[in-house]
Amino acid sequence: MIISYIKPEIESYSAAEMLDEFGPCKNQYGEMTLYTTIGNASVNADGYVRQNGSVVTNEFIWVESAPSNTDENARGILGFNISSLVGKTIVSAKLRVYLYSYDDVSNSVIVDHIDFGSSIDAGDYNSVALAGNIGTISNNTVSEWKELNVKDYVQNDLNNGRTSSQYRFKFSSAYVSTARFIDAENTGCQCLRYLPELVVTYQ
Repeated sequence: MIISYIKPEIESYSAAEMLDEFGPCKNQYGEMTLYTTIGNASVNADGYVRQNGSVVTNEFIWVESAPSNTDENARGILGFNISSLVGKTIVSAKLRVYLYSYDDVSNSVIVDHIDFGSSIDAGDYNSVALAGNIGTISNNTVSEWKELNVKDYVQNDLNNGRTSSQYRFKFSSAYVSTARFIDAENTGCQCLRYLPELVVTYQ
Protein backbone atom coordinates (compact mmCIF):
# COMPACT_ATOMS: atom_id res chain seq x y z
CA MET A 1 0.00 0.00 0.00
CA ILE A 2 1.43 3.36 -1.04
CA ILE A 3 0.54 6.90 -0.01
CA SER A 4 0.74 9.57 -2.72
CA TYR A 5 0.49 13.30 -2.11
CA ILE A 6 -0.56 14.94 -5.37
CA LYS A 7 -0.34 18.70 -5.71
CA PRO A 8 -0.87 20.95 -8.73
CA GLU A 9 2.45 22.37 -10.01
CA ILE A 10 4.37 22.75 -6.78
CA GLU A 11 7.53 21.42 -5.23
CA SER A 12 7.20 18.35 -3.05
CA TYR A 13 7.57 18.29 0.70
CA SER A 14 10.55 16.51 2.12
CA ALA A 15 9.83 13.22 3.88
CA ALA A 16 10.51 14.91 7.21
CA GLU A 17 8.03 17.68 6.47
CA MET A 18 5.32 15.23 5.49
CA LEU A 19 5.88 13.12 8.55
CA ASP A 20 5.55 16.22 10.67
CA GLU A 21 2.36 17.20 8.84
CA PHE A 22 0.61 13.87 8.49
CA GLY A 23 2.30 11.48 10.92
CA PRO A 24 3.88 8.15 10.01
CA CYS A 25 2.10 5.95 7.48
CA LYS A 26 2.72 2.21 7.57
CA ASN A 27 1.85 -0.42 5.03
CA GLN A 28 0.25 -3.77 5.80
CA TYR A 29 3.63 -5.25 6.73
CA GLY A 30 4.35 -2.58 9.32
CA GLU A 31 7.03 -0.92 7.19
CA MET A 32 6.79 2.76 6.44
CA THR A 33 6.21 3.60 2.79
CA LEU A 34 5.98 7.30 2.03
CA TYR A 35 6.10 8.68 -1.49
CA THR A 36 5.44 12.07 -2.98
CA THR A 37 3.91 12.34 -6.45
CA ILE A 38 3.74 15.75 -8.11
CA GLY A 39 0.72 16.26 -10.35
CA ASN A 40 1.67 17.63 -13.75
CA ALA A 41 -1.21 20.10 -13.72
CA SER A 42 -1.20 23.06 -16.07
CA VAL A 43 -1.03 26.62 -14.79
CA ASN A 44 -4.81 26.75 -15.36
CA ALA A 45 -5.54 23.86 -12.99
CA ASP A 46 -6.97 26.05 -10.24
CA GLY A 47 -8.64 29.41 -9.79
CA TYR A 48 -12.21 30.62 -10.07
CA VAL A 49 -14.93 31.57 -12.54
CA ARG A 50 -17.42 34.40 -12.03
CA GLN A 51 -21.00 34.26 -13.26
CA ASN A 52 -20.22 37.12 -15.64
CA GLY A 53 -17.77 34.83 -17.46
CA SER A 54 -14.46 36.14 -16.15
CA VAL A 55 -11.83 33.49 -15.40
CA VAL A 56 -8.97 33.99 -12.93
CA THR A 57 -6.21 31.40 -12.49
CA ASN A 58 -3.55 33.30 -10.55
CA GLU A 59 -5.36 34.18 -7.33
CA PHE A 60 -7.13 32.29 -4.56
CA ILE A 61 -9.58 29.48 -5.08
CA TRP A 62 -12.34 32.03 -4.61
CA VAL A 63 -15.99 31.30 -3.76
CA GLU A 64 -18.52 34.12 -3.57
CA SER A 65 -22.28 34.53 -3.28
CA ALA A 66 -23.59 38.02 -4.09
CA PRO A 67 -27.39 37.94 -4.48
CA SER A 68 -27.66 41.67 -5.19
CA ASN A 69 -24.99 41.57 -7.92
CA THR A 70 -24.96 38.13 -9.46
CA ASP A 71 -22.11 39.04 -11.83
CA GLU A 72 -19.87 38.86 -8.76
CA ASN A 73 -20.88 35.28 -7.94
CA ALA A 74 -17.78 33.09 -8.11
CA ARG A 75 -17.07 29.36 -8.01
CA GLY A 76 -13.66 27.90 -7.26
CA ILE A 77 -12.07 25.34 -9.56
CA LEU A 78 -9.33 22.85 -8.68
CA GLY A 79 -7.85 19.91 -10.58
CA PHE A 80 -5.14 17.30 -10.07
CA ASN A 81 -3.21 15.16 -12.52
CA ILE A 82 -3.79 11.51 -11.56
CA SER A 83 -2.08 9.80 -14.49
CA SER A 84 0.37 8.14 -12.07
CA LEU A 85 -2.59 6.28 -10.54
CA VAL A 86 -3.78 4.61 -13.75
CA GLY A 87 -4.26 0.89 -13.14
CA LYS A 88 -4.31 1.30 -9.36
CA THR A 89 -7.12 0.49 -6.93
CA ILE A 90 -7.94 3.47 -4.73
CA VAL A 91 -8.14 2.65 -1.03
CA SER A 92 -8.71 6.23 0.15
CA ALA A 93 -8.52 9.74 -1.27
CA LYS A 94 -8.84 13.08 0.48
CA LEU A 95 -9.12 16.49 -1.09
CA ARG A 96 -7.31 18.92 1.24
CA VAL A 97 -7.40 22.71 0.93
CA TYR A 98 -6.42 25.41 3.39
CA LEU A 99 -9.04 28.04 4.21
CA TYR A 100 -7.52 31.53 4.11
CA SER A 101 -10.67 33.52 4.92
CA TYR A 102 -14.40 32.95 5.26
CA ASP A 103 -16.81 35.72 6.19
CA ASP A 104 -20.18 34.05 6.83
CA VAL A 105 -20.92 31.00 8.97
CA SER A 106 -24.53 30.87 7.72
CA ASN A 107 -23.36 29.41 4.42
CA SER A 108 -21.41 26.26 3.57
CA VAL A 109 -18.94 25.60 0.76
CA ILE A 110 -19.94 22.45 -1.09
CA VAL A 111 -18.11 20.61 -3.84
CA ASP A 112 -19.06 19.23 -7.28
CA HIS A 113 -17.05 16.58 -9.12
CA ILE A 114 -16.55 17.98 -12.63
CA ASP A 115 -14.56 17.56 -15.82
CA PHE A 116 -13.31 20.93 -17.08
CA GLY A 117 -10.83 19.42 -19.52
CA SER A 118 -7.35 20.83 -20.04
CA SER A 119 -8.08 24.38 -18.84
CA ILE A 120 -10.68 26.45 -17.01
CA ASP A 121 -13.12 28.50 -19.06
CA ALA A 122 -16.26 30.57 -18.52
CA GLY A 123 -18.57 27.61 -19.05
CA ASP A 124 -17.20 25.86 -15.98
CA TYR A 125 -19.21 28.16 -13.72
CA ASN A 126 -22.40 26.25 -14.43
CA SER A 127 -21.37 23.20 -16.46
CA VAL A 128 -23.14 19.91 -15.77
CA ALA A 129 -21.30 18.12 -12.97
CA LEU A 130 -20.23 14.50 -13.11
CA ALA A 131 -21.62 14.40 -9.56
CA GLY A 132 -23.17 17.38 -7.81
CA ASN A 133 -22.80 18.30 -4.14
CA ILE A 134 -20.50 15.44 -3.18
CA GLY A 135 -19.93 16.95 0.26
CA THR A 136 -19.17 20.03 2.34
CA ILE A 137 -15.56 21.21 2.37
CA SER A 138 -16.09 24.05 4.89
CA ASN A 139 -18.88 25.31 7.15
CA ASN A 140 -16.93 27.51 9.58
CA THR A 141 -14.58 30.50 9.55
CA VAL A 142 -11.53 28.79 11.09
CA SER A 143 -8.38 29.15 8.98
CA GLU A 144 -7.24 25.54 8.84
CA TRP A 145 -7.02 22.50 6.59
CA LYS A 146 -10.40 21.44 5.22
CA GLU A 147 -10.82 17.88 3.97
CA LEU A 148 -13.31 15.96 1.88
CA ASN A 149 -13.43 12.25 1.12
CA VAL A 150 -13.20 11.90 -2.68
CA LYS A 151 -12.24 8.23 -2.95
CA ASP A 152 -15.21 7.25 -5.13
CA TYR A 153 -14.66 10.20 -7.47
CA VAL A 154 -10.95 9.57 -8.03
CA GLN A 155 -11.74 5.92 -8.73
CA ASN A 156 -14.53 7.00 -11.09
CA ASP A 157 -12.13 9.23 -12.98
CA LEU A 158 -9.69 6.36 -13.40
CA ASN A 159 -12.40 3.89 -14.36
CA ASN A 160 -13.58 6.25 -17.10
CA GLY A 161 -10.17 7.00 -18.56
CA ARG A 162 -9.76 10.49 -17.13
CA THR A 163 -6.23 11.38 -16.08
CA SER A 164 -7.31 14.40 -14.04
CA SER A 165 -9.57 14.62 -11.01
CA GLN A 166 -11.34 17.97 -10.99
CA TYR A 167 -13.66 19.77 -8.58
CA ARG A 168 -15.80 22.91 -8.30
CA PHE A 169 -16.39 24.81 -5.04
CA LYS A 170 -19.61 26.77 -4.53
CA PHE A 171 -21.87 28.04 -1.77
CA SER A 172 -24.88 25.97 -0.76
CA SER A 173 -27.24 28.96 -0.63
CA ALA A 174 -27.63 32.56 -1.80
CA TYR A 175 -26.56 34.33 1.40
CA VAL A 176 -23.92 37.05 0.92
CA SER A 177 -20.70 35.12 1.54
CA THR A 178 -17.07 34.94 0.47
CA ALA A 179 -14.52 32.19 1.04
CA ARG A 180 -10.92 32.03 -0.16
CA PHE A 181 -8.71 28.95 -0.16
CA ILE A 182 -4.95 28.93 -0.75
CA ASP A 183 -4.22 28.02 -4.37
CA ALA A 184 -1.30 26.36 -6.13
CA GLU A 185 0.32 29.78 -6.70
CA ASN A 186 0.45 30.21 -2.91
CA THR A 187 -1.60 33.40 -3.00
CA GLY A 188 -1.75 35.16 0.37
CA CYS A 189 0.66 32.81 2.10
CA GLN A 190 4.39 32.16 2.01
CA CYS A 191 4.21 28.61 3.33
CA LEU A 192 4.30 25.61 0.98
CA ARG A 193 2.53 23.52 3.60
CA TYR A 194 -0.77 25.16 2.71
CA LEU A 195 -0.96 24.31 -1.00
CA PRO A 196 -3.90 22.18 -2.23
CA GLU A 197 -3.43 18.42 -2.01
CA LEU A 198 -5.03 15.22 -3.15
CA VAL A 199 -3.85 12.58 -0.69
CA VAL A 200 -4.35 9.11 -2.13
CA THR A 201 -3.76 5.66 -0.70
CA TYR A 202 -3.77 2.94 -3.37
CA GLN A 203 -2.93 -0.68 -3.98
